[in-house]
Amino acid sequence: MSMKLPMQLRKWMEQRMKQLGNWVLRRKFTPSVVAERWRGRHSSRTSQGISHRRKLACWRSLTPREQQIATMICQHLSNRQIAQRLVLSPNTVKGHVHRVLSKFGVRSKAELRQALEDWDFDALA
Repeated sequence: MSMKLPMQLRKWMEQRMKQLGNWVLRRKFTPSVVAERWRGRHSSRTSQGISHRRKLACWRSLTPREQQIATMICQHLSNRQIAQRLVLSPNTVKGHVHRVLSKFGVRSKAELRQALEDWDFDALA
């Protein structure tokens, strides 16, 4: 079974092989372990580490329109769907999405959904 690995991951594995030797690499670094360690090293902005207090502070820093858009992102709506519902340009929505993601310190809508998966939007209204 052949796995395609990102170039950075391949370089990291080669460095570890030189440091630890082939025996240790074969014993402790199965493809799943390598992938898990790689994700851990290269996801410094993980959304799982956001405390409730920080989420609340981020939420309060959003404008009312950004809060609407964050809610719609969590409902898995696309930028185009959000634009249609709010009667906005898709480019305007794209700008709002960018600001929401940056205020929460996440890189993607998926990370935002993960950060807010336990969030009760009704309690904040």
